[in-house]
Amino acid sequence: MTYSRNSRMELLHLAYVSAVVAEAGHVCHPVPYDRGIDCNVHDWRYNKQRGYYDAGAAFNCQLKSSYANCRRTENQVIYRMKRKPYNKLVDWDGHQFAILIVFYMPKAEEEWFLQNEDILSLKHCCYWTELTGGPIDKSAKNVEIARRNMFTSQTVIDLIDRARRRRRSS
Repeated sequence: MTYSRNSRMELLHLAYVSAVVAEAGHVCHPVPYDRGIDCNVHDWRYNKQRGYYDAGAAFNCQLKSSYANCRRTENQVIYRMKRKPYNKLVDWDGHQFAILIVFYMPKAEEEWFLQNEDILSLKHCCYWTELTGGPIDKSAKNVEIARRNMFTSQTVIDLIDRARRRRRSS
């Protein structure tokens, strides 16, 4: 028996995020239990005396992948997020800040992944946002993310810099 469609979507999403984080020179750690966070991104550094070490700066990620609860407009990606995961993220009070990363995927499974001798490709894109405001009472909320908020290696670098500044000030 193969993984379910949703499980495959989640694994491809984690692979996408891990690849982007690696390209930025940092490390993505999956979180083994579903507690509202799917992975942590850590600032790993190297020096001759210590070797590789966790430099302490980090942020958390909630991953959502969808083709049905997600749509793109000219300027936005709109993701319909259920109340429980939305409220966990918008009311986050953990040590590190948390972001939402939405993977907008094609509806057709055969378009999700492409591999040949020259390329390994995941179709469409991940977008990120940090939820603000307060918890919701209704069953779901449309989360609007500007399409310019693509999850890129520069995004990771900027968020790690933010985590470093935040860590120094506390």
